[in-house]
Amino acid sequence: MIPARIARVNKSGVPFLAMCICMVGGLFALLSSVIAAETVYMVLVSISGLAVVLVWVSIAASHIVFRRRYLAAGNRLEDLAYRAPGYPWLSWAALIMSALSCLLIVFDPTQRPALFYTVPFVGLCYLVYYLVLAKKRTTPRS
Repeated sequence: MIPARIARVNKSGVPFLAMCICMVGGLFALLSSVIAAETVYMVLVSISGLAVVLVWVSIAASHIVFRRRYLAAGNRLEDLAYRAPGYPWLSWAALIMSALSCLLIVFDPTQRPALFYTVPFVGLCYLVYYLVLAKKRTTPRS
């Protein structure tokens, strides 16, 4: 969904402009650890930590849904190239513990800002995605 200019890769296959933009963002984050360690940096660390946990929630949920649908489609577990050990217990444990850690952030005043910033940001990302998708569907191709 990013502009083609940013996504363009060089002759080595590296998206150089996108990489530079990310590095500038990283430098600002690093600079915040020196200038605003107790405020901005702490919020950034909280948000990145919450993002990691949300990714694990997605991974565990995706694995549980995948296995159910895979078997429902008539496939055999023996045909999978990789079978995660401990299924379904480990997947459910990962999902529950990750989801709980997201919820328990509410009770940690140092981590709570992550919820206040991450939840609206993720919501905004979904909104933009679906608006762009709707626009593509209604815009005639030339």
